[in-house]
Order: sequence, then structure tokens, then C-alpha cells
Amino acid sequence: MAYSSWFSTAQLIETGECGKGEYRLELYKHRNGDGYFKLVDRNGQVYDESSFSQGTDIGDSRWAPDCFSVNVGTDGDRTDLKVRP
Repeated sequence: MAYSSWFSTAQLIETGECGKGEYRLELYKHRNGDGYFKLVDRNGQVYDESSFSQGTDIGDSRWAPDCFSVNVGTDGDRTDLKVRP
């Protein structure tokens, strides 16, 4: 499956916001259980992404005070997503 097709076939499962909705963390999953996180702004611009494999348990997310990064926990490790200018 092509990379862009892989991203377009996932379903939005959950979102979390920081600040007054300036940035949000979106969680997408495929039917088989794998998926990805996206850090986006209120206009929908994507700043960072990270994928995870089937069977991964998703934990908590911890936002930086300035909302420019979020640390997402999984059963394997933690992942940092950052706003990059």
C-alpha cells in the first residue's frame, strides 16, 4: 500500500487540545489496529506525525506548557511530537 494511501484509510479516533485549541493531538487507527498520531494547529496544518504498530496500547499525553510539543505514551515507549517552524 502506498504511503499516502495508508494515511488516508485511517479513522480519527480521539483528539486532545492544548491551550485554547491552538494545537491538537489527533489519534488515527486502521481496522487492523495500527495507526498514527498527528500534531496539528487549529487550521489543520500538520507539524509532526508518528506511527504505531498493531496491538500498541496508547497511554497518556503530556503537553509542554507552551503547547509546542506533546509527549505521547505507548506500552513500548514515549514519543515526542513537536511544532517545527
